[in-house]
Amino acid sequence: MKWLVAPRIRAELVGFTGINFSGQRMTVELWPSGSQKGDIDGARLKSIGVFAPVGTRVVLRSSNAEQGWDAYAWRAFEVREGSTFTSRDGRRVGVQIPDLDFLDAPHAVRTDSVTQMTYRMVQSLEDRPDWTYGRVGHTSLKERVRSIAVDWVGD
Repeated sequence: MKWLVAPRIRAELVGFTGINFSGQRMTVELWPSGSQKGDIDGARLKSIGVFAPVGTRVVLRSSNAEQGWDAYAWRAFEVREGSTFTSRDGRRVGVQIPDLDFLDAPHAVRTDSVTQMTYRMVQSLEDRPDWTYGRVGHTSLKERVRSIAVDWVGD
């Protein structure tokens, strides 16, 4: 997996090989120093959650190209005030994506197959209409994540 992490980011990403946070669990911790512990296998990734400060954005990319990656399937999600859930210990906030290809509430633990729809389509990362957005490709994003970018979009 190719990681592109902005400086001073502290986050924990928890990926799963099944939808609805099932299957094998893969965890990566990103530290402000730039170091990381663990990894996520994008060729098996189907659902993901992130714990990070409000203002953090994660972008799942189906291409690991330096330029032109946004012509392929990708999905961004942001930890935004009012669009998060709180961890069980009450100390961290985050968002959850129970199915990489469909839109659910940022606190959802299961995807709703009855009301399934895709996330909001945008032309670029600068268009940030909601807490999650991206570009749908010709194929599923599930099991096709080649790189993950983590950056700061907060104030």
